[in-house]
Amino acid sequence: MINRFSDQTAIGIITCNRPDYVKQVLESLDPMVGTVFLINAGEPLQKEVISSFNGNDLVVIDASGPKPVAVGRAKNQVMRKMRHAGYEYLFLIEDDVRIKDNKVFEKYVETAAETGLWAGQLSYGTHGGTTGGNVNADGTSKVKDTVDYDHCSIDLYGQSFQAFTLYHANVIKILGYFDEYYVNAAEHLDHYYNAFIKGLGSYFWYFPDIENSSQYLEDIDDGHTGSVIRKSPEWRENMQRAWGWFRKKWHYFPDKIPPSPQEQVLERLNFIEENYSRKDLLKDEKSDEQTE
Repeated sequence: MINRFSDQTAIGIITCNRPDYVKQVLESLDPMVGTVFLINAGEPLQKEVISSFNGNDLVVIDASGPKPVAVGRAKNQVMRKMRHAGYEYLFLIEDDVRIKDNKVFEKYVETAAETGLWAGQLSYGTHGGTTGGNVNADGTSKVKDTVDYDHCSIDLYGQSFQAFTLYHANVIKILGYFDEYYVNAAEHLDHYYNAFIKGLGSYFWYFPDIENSSQYLEDIDDGHTGSVIRKSPEWRENMQRAWGWFRKKWHYFPDKIPPSPQEQVLERLNFIEENYSRKDLLKDEKSDEQTE
C-alpha cells in the first residue's frame, strides 16, 4: 500500500493559469494515495488537463473568473472543502511541485505522528532551488540541523515555503484559516508564526521538513521562472502591504524576527512531541514488521 492513511488523506492542489504545470502534478499523483481536490484560481482549465489525473476521486473546485483568486483565499477554499468532507490529513500542493515518490504522503503523516508537527510545519524545504535560499549552488541542501526521533528524523531549514505542506484538520480549530488580508504574499509566514505563538510550531528560522524530502518531491519550475504571482505588476505592492500587516499583527517584519538559540528550538520540539505526537498511529506499522 502506498499510503495506509489514504482513507483519511485529502490532497488540495492550488493552480492558477499554469495548465502545463498542473497537468504534470496530476500525472505524478497515484490515485491510491487519497482523495484529490483541485482548485482552479485562474482561467478555466481545459478538459484535457483535468483528465490527465489517472483516477476517479478528483474533486474540482472552480474559482475561475475575470481576476485570479489570491493564493491564501484559494487555500482556504480547498481546506474548507477537505475538512467539511471529513478528512483528517490535509495536504496543500502548489502547481509547481511534482511527486517523485507517492510514499511521500505516508512519510509526512508518519513524521507528524512521531513529532507532533501537525500545524502546517512540515513543508517541502528545498522548493525554489538556489533562489529559495535552502539550496547551495552545487545543489546540496542547506540543512541547519537534523533532529532525530525514535523512528524518523526531521531537517530544519532557514527559509519557509508552503509548496507542499501537511495540516491536521483539527489544528484549524486553533489557528483558523489563512488571513485573507494577505494577497499572494506572506500568508503562509503569518500562519506559521501563529502556530509558533500558540505552541504548535517550531521557532522562526528553524523551519522543519521530513528528512531528505527531495527524494520524494521535485520542482517543475526550479527558480520560480514561471511564477504568475511574481510577474504581476502588483507583486511588489502586495509584498509591502503584506509586510506591513505582518508587523502590525506580530510587532516584527518577517525578516526582522529575532533568531532563537538552538537549545530553545530543541526544547520547543520536545514540548510539541510530548503534547501532540500520535505514536499510536505508528503501531500498525510496528505490528506488521513483527509478523513478517
